[in-house]
Amino acid sequence: YYNCLVFHIAPPVVSVSHVRALGGFHTILCSSEGFYPSALEQLWMRNGEFQNASLTYSINKTNPDGSFTLHSYLNISDCATYSCWVNHSSLSQPTILHMSPTDCYENRDGF
Repeated sequence: YYNCLVFHIAPPVVSVSHVRALGGFHTILCSSEGFYPSALEQLWMRNGEFQNASLTYSINKTNPDGSFTLHSYLNISDCATYSCWVNHSSLSQPTILHMSPTDCYENRDGF
């Protein structure tokens, strides 16, 4: 017997959130979950401008069902409008989710 997994192209489920950070930084998280195949572009934008990838910290993992998840963290120092831009072969156009300054201020805890 052979174990064989057959995958169809699966789109990512994308979310953005503010996470509590240590060391005085405030961090936002963009998660793309459950996508297949593994090739995915996930970038941060600040006020509509793409940010340097070296400013981010990413964790890519394979899920038990064979799909993939990518978490990307960005340390922020202000409450500008940050966006997560995601592109995948399953999408007809990139997905962009915004974290507005209001979201930042509501979660800032002394920001």
